[in-house]
Amino acid sequence: MRRLLTMVLLGVMLVGAFPSGAVSAPFAYAGLYRSADASWLVKEKGDYYMYLAVAGHGTSAEGSQTRALVARAKCLSLSDKHFTIIACSIGGRMKKIAAERFEFDPLLGSARLRWKGNRVDWVGAGEPFPGVYPDAGQYGVFGWVDVMRMAKISGTVLGEHLKNNRDAFGMLDEGGIAYVATSPNGEIRHYADGRVRAEMEFRIPK
Repeated sequence: MRRLLTMVLLGVMLVGAFPSGAVSAPFAYAGLYRSADASWLVKEKGDYYMYLAVAGHGTSAEGSQTRALVARAKCLSLSDKHFTIIACSIGGRMKKIAAERFEFDPLLGSARLRWKGNRVDWVGAGEPFPGVYPDAGQYGVFGWVDVMRMAKISGTVLGEHLKNNRDAFGMLDEGGIAYVATSPNGEIRHYADGRVRAEMEFRIPK
């Protein structure tokens, strides 16, 4: 009940966040877009890798479409006397998938991706919060408002079994297709043309 009330209050805030004449920049989903982000840092045989899984479903006057991306990339690492510093960059373009492959709770309670052997689960954690981008031209959006919620994540991506831990990052988002999901270690950027780019940096004490 408390979460539902929070969502209603956020909805009221978002409706009044911009004047009624505000116009979104043209992109594929000028209507509602629901998406989920997940990233993990994994050490494999002395090297660090980042795994990324993102999925989204959009609806607009032109119809609806569901897209997803899974990826894996090797990270760079440097060490000093106190820390190992790990820098990761990963991304790609989301691909069309069948709508039933991605499930999303509109109250940001959970999400699920089942696609080509990849299985990812998101469970909302903490209270929803607004993410506002009044003029994020480089992300292909003008005057858009999102509602976000951190999430615990787990699953199997590209054959790797992954659990929620201190270096994992999960986010549920409802709003515009172009947005930035920010974590303590970096960010995941969604662009209007379907591209996704994650940039993360980790400091691991020795």
